[in-house]
Amino acid sequence: MRESALQNELPGEADPSIWPWVIACVGAVSLFLVSRQVLAHIPASLERQALAVLAVEQQPDVEIEVSGRDLSLTGVLTADTDVESLVRRVASIDGVRLVSDSLTVFDPAAAERSRRASFGDALGRLDTSSVAFEPGSTTFAVGSEGALGQLEQLLKTWPEFRIRIGGHTDNTGRPDVNLRLSRERARAVADWLVGRGVPGEQIIAQGYGATQPIADNTTESGRSRNRRIEVRYVD
Repeated sequence: MRESALQNELPGEADPSIWPWVIACVGAVSLFLVSRQVLAHIPASLERQALAVLAVEQQPDVEIEVSGRDLSLTGVLTADTDVESLVRRVASIDGVRLVSDSLTVFDPAAAERSRRASFGDALGRLDTSSVAFEPGSTTFAVGSEGALGQLEQLLKTWPEFRIRIGGHTDNTGRPDVNLRLSRERARAVADWLVGRGVPGEQIIAQGYGATQPIADNTTESGRSRNRRIEVRYVD
């Protein structure tokens, strides 16, 4: 009798489990999310700390832009502020890599000079030659209100500055009459402005009669130029 040979079958290789891959993927995603949260938290934290420094230094007009760990400061600092010292304080915040700035220090005196110069330039460009009066009166001639309206807007734009309105005549007639008429005409311009909302304290009205001619009084064209209103800045 023939015995059948025993056959021992070796077990096949087990299929690799998917769980290690799942665990690895979950770990990677978790690490990514945590890293993302940390990175997102860094700029916000640096901005808060930088704002705290600016608050201590009393610099409300400085703006901060954060890019990662880099900070950029822009704006105007209060007078007598040490820019380099302020930038160093912000740069010393833990986590800050780079601080750049485009800061300027506010100089009240320089700002006042600049504003005064701007007012003076604007006043100098104002042409008052069209401001005229009916003969021998304080009634404005047709066409005067254009320049008067420009002067009104100028004074309302710069309410902190004062002007002197000067009335002038030619030398025709008695000097005392010319002086009185020049004063009344300067006052008429001031009253026109005040009537439209310009504060009276911004205006000084003064008459000079024929004492300050700018042209030859022996000709009609010269006398016409001498009959004028001038506006000057009062420092």
